[in-house]
Amino acid sequence: MLALLRELHAQYKCITYVGDKRYLLSLFFVDYAVEPYFERGFDLYADGQNYGMASLLHTVGPTLLGESGYDELLAAFQIAVKNKAYE
Repeated sequence: MLALLRELHAQYKCITYVGDKRYLLSLFFVDYAVEPYFERGFDLYADGQNYGMASLLHTVGPTLLGESGYDELLAAFQIAVKNKAYE
């Protein structure tokens, strides 16, 4: 993967990121879940608390919900965002 990134950077002016997809989806979930509180004066982004909450969710989610339960939560959230169905 590093060789591919070196080649991309050598040939194109770009920025690349390597990330854990499940963690990034957890971060996106936290963004959606906490956004309503932002209007009430709670700024989750001020001190990077959104990253802390996503890390906590990503770490303990499978323990609290079970691996399959946490996977189902992430999959349902991903489908809802993709379809814009907030039911």
